[in-house]
Order: sequence, then C-alpha cells, then structure tokens
Amino acid sequence: MIKSIIFDLGQVILDCDWKKTVQAFADLGIDIEPLVFSADFWEQLGKNDTYSPESFSDLIRKRSGSRLSNHDIVSAWNRQLCPFTPARMTLLERFTQDYHLYLLSNTDEILIEAFESQCLKQFGKPLSSYFTATYYSSRIGLRKPDPQIFQEFLHLSALTANECLFIDDKIENVTAAKAMGFKTIHLTGDLLDVNFEKVLK
Repeated sequence: MIKSIIFDLGQVILDCDWKKTVQAFADLGIDIEPLVFSADFWEQLGKNDTYSPESFSDLIRKRSGSRLSNHDIVSAWNRQLCPFTPARMTLLERFTQDYHLYLLSNTDEILIEAFESQCLKQFGKPLSSYFTATYYSSRIGLRKPDPQIFQEFLHLSALTANECLFIDDKIENVTAAKAMGFKTIHLTGDLLDVNFEKVLK
C-alpha cells in the first residue's frame, strides 16, 4: 500500500527551459554546457560541503576564465526556471490529505533559493510547505541515480521503499529507484495527465 509519494522537481512539478540558461550564458560569452556537464563539476563544487552561490560562481569563473560578477552568473543560471503551474500545486495540496509528500531533487543552492522565492511570490507560501520533507542533492551530498541517495532518503525519512511511489522524468533515476523497491512512474508527459487513481490502488 502506498503511503508516501516522492516527487522529482524539474519537469515534474516545475517546468524548466534549459535553453534559456544556455542563451543567457552565451550572451555573457560563456558556453555553459561543457562546464556544468563535465564529469567532475558537481563533485568539485561539493568539496567541503559547499554549494553556495559564491562557490558556484567562483567555479564558473575559474573554468571559463571570465570575470563575471556573482549576480550575472546567478541571474543567468536562474533563467531556466519557469513559473509554477497552479493546477499542479492544487494536486499536491489534494495529495497531502491522504499521503506524505516528499521532494527528492538534483539541484543546487542557487536554484533552491530561486524556486522557493518564486513559489512564495506566486502562492503566498514556499515550496517546502507542500511537503513533509525536501531532500536536495546539494544538501545530501549525493545525486540521482546513485542508489545511495535512495538509501539515504529512506534512512532520513524512516520509510520503506515498497510503500513509496517515486515520480521522475529521467529513466535512469526511475530505474535506480525501482531496483531499490520503490513503485515508480517515469513521467514522459504532464503530471496532471497521470491516472493516479489507477496507480495508487
């Protein structure tokens, strides 16, 4: 029996348009994709448990050779965030009546601050208020699809995998969660189109 629902954030609850961030950095003279998609970028950023905007900006400057300000880098990075969809937030509120909701996302401190502020501006309350708990890669020190992040999630939340439904748009994350015993949904469309009545039986 499903007692808890674990959501990814990007392209599940909140739409993101990565091309806007790519263009914003291009306008600043930086090709951002080779930097942040390099094998060791997030590992390097996470050393000494620091994912701060300052550390992120320093690493971008170091790897790009630029002298951009923290403000310029943070603003360009946040361009990927789209507005929250009200109907999805209403769905979350409805689920809280019968289930414990959790957020498990590969994200960083810059985006966390931005989308929490954005949700507060749109709905009068932060995104975290919709969930029993939120777990972010920048704070756990692990990233999906590493099986350890799912183990850590179960440990921190005191949950059993077979009582959890995990929803993510990336197949590699869904596959990893399924191998851990989670019931899963690989979201390829809109969250609002999922037949939850059937899934949660």
